[in-house]
Amino acid sequence: YHTNITNEMKNYLGSYLSGLFEGDGHISFSNPDINNQYNPRFNITFNIKDKPLADKLLLVIRKLSGSNTGFIRLKIEQNACVLTLSNPKVLIFIVNLMNGKLRGPKIYTFHMLIDWINSKYLINIQKLDVNFNSLFEDNWLAGFVDADGSFYIRITSNTEKSKRRIACRFSLEQRMRDPKSNLSYEYLFRSISKFLITNLNIRSQSLSKR
Repeated sequence: YHTNITNEMKNYLGSYLSGLFEGDGHISFSNPDINNQYNPRFNITFNIKDKPLADKLLLVIRKLSGSNTGFIRLKIEQNACVLTLSNPKVLIFIVNLMNGKLRGPKIYTFHMLIDWINSKYLINIQKLDVNFNSLFEDNWLAGFVDADGSFYIRITSNTEKSKRRIACRFSLEQRMRDPKSNLSYEYLFRSISKFLITNLNIRSQSLSKR
């Protein structure tokens, strides 16, 4: 990896990280006061089986940002691990990398992070709007699928009433509303279903009521 990252590389990495973040990421603020000693934390949660991916992303971010910070926290009971970034230099790098590439409701907390950085360090990073460009143009969907998508095979046994069948399916699920902004994911999923030329199913889960 080289620190002189090209614009094309920035677009690929930034859009992929944006998809991961909008699938399974969050930004935590211990206190919105800019004088608070604790920086915001940029987090992306992975299944424990995807830890090699989290390790690789942390390595790439460290090399490109020029800061040997960030860590991966294991959550064994939840079968997960969390990539966490909180160093100011890295946060600014991540913001510049992802700015203008987000497509969903989590842009609300992303803009909160930009506001915090601008106020804390007296800089002026522009808050770019939601990206409505074609999903063909970047790697956002790849990141979102890695976070929230699943592929599976269903095998139906041969019975007197039905023949033995094998079906391959792809599923992409997310809550209906973002809890921070209360904005709906419906418009985003409609654009994805249109891109994939498939139908969108909306359902409520009785336990989570999502």
